[in-house]
This record gives sequence, structure tokens and C-alpha cells, in this order.
Amino acid sequence: MDPVTLDIGAMSRFAAKFSKGRPDTDDCWTWTGGKSSDGYGTFWDGERVVGSHRFAFAAMVGPIPEGMCVLHKCDNPPCVRPDHLFLGTHAVNMADKVAKGRANGLKGQDNPAAKLTDAEVLAIIELRREGATQAAVAVAFEIDQTVVSSILLGKRWSHLGVADPSLAGYAKGERVKGAKLNPDSVRQIHLMSENGAGPVAIGRVMGVSESAIRRVLKGECWSHVSRGDRS
Repeated sequence: MDPVTLDIGAMSRFAAKFSKGRPDTDDCWTWTGGKSSDGYGTFWDGERVVGSHRFAFAAMVGPIPEGMCVLHKCDNPPCVRPDHLFLGTHAVNMADKVAKGRANGLKGQDNPAAKLTDAEVLAIIELRREGATQAAVAVAFEIDQTVVSSILLGKRWSHLGVADPSLAGYAKGERVKGAKLNPDSVRQIHLMSENGAGPVAIGRVMGVSESAIRRVLKGECWSHVSRGDRS
């Protein structure tokens, strides 16, 4: 977490960017300045953009220890009322989100349901590059082999940007030894499908299995062949 810079100018600007609730109530103090995509207020403290709730805590409650999060008792992201805020570790923050039903959409290790960390996902990629089988990797990390495959194909943990389909055992197109298709036939498969032909019929024409046709149509193989190049 970024530190918060406090000075008279910043505190004066901050005070002009929230509205207090009704007097003598427990109403939230709502941030009226800029907000992030997840609804939290954002504030320029003179050196960096920080969460408005973090600035509020630092200015009106006290210093924020390194690595600590500022959480909301009211579960209202734009609230900056100091007695609605409290400190917690990253783990406490994640648990608080789960308890309040806001864990959906959290990616990777930030999702409390995740069985892997970012570092472990990177290690899985590296082990495959070093020649370890998917089965061996799965055993090492106590996960199902399908999870390993999904990571390699970019179906899971794609936000890390480390997916490498070649490590999943799928070479691309005609580079696969004994490949029965080529870019032109793949384009023909898509064209036939668009004209109403089913996977079974297309497979018979192309001399490949129905499952192979379905994989092509789903983009699970030959996805590097652009459909826009079809003539």
C-alpha cells in the first residue's frame, strides 16, 4: 500500500470533497471527488493518488502501518467517515470482502477460494518449460491436471499474462507432426459451419474426427489462423 502524504494544503482540498451526513446520525460521509472503477474514492495528496478512505484515516485517526489496509465498517466504498474505518491486514481485508459478499470477481490469489498463489502459477509455467509433465506438476501442487492445463492455455489466471499454449502439449497447426489440416482447410471448416454444415458432416469431408472439428470451431486449436483471411 502506498504511504499517505499529509500537509495543510492537501487536507484543505480533501475537506472540500466529501459531504457529511445528517447531524447527530451515523450517516456516512460520502466522497464526492473522483472514484475508481470499484467505487472507492481517489485523491491526489500532492505526491501520488491514494484512496480517499486511506487519506481520511491517516488525517483523522492516525498513521497507517506499512502493509495494512483501511477497511469500512459500513461496507460503503466512498465513505470517508473516520469512525466507519478500521485497520486490517490483507488477509482480514479479503475475509471481510467474503463476509460482505464482495469476493466475486477477485482475481488470482486475491480470491479467498484460490488454491494457488501468483508465485506458484509462475512456477507451474517454469516447470513445464523445464520438461516436467502436467501430471507431475499437478501432483507437486496438489491440484487436478485440468487446472494445470487451464493455466497453460490461459483459461485460468490469465490476468498474469504468462499463458503459453505450447506448454499444454498443443503445437500450432501444421507444425504438429502428422497434422491432417492446414490453414486453408481450417478456413474451409469455418466457412462450411457458417453455411450450416454440422461437425459430423464437416469431419467426413475433411477426413478428421467430429471432436477435431469441434475443437477447431471452438478455437481450442488452429486459433492462430485468422478467419478474416478466408477467401
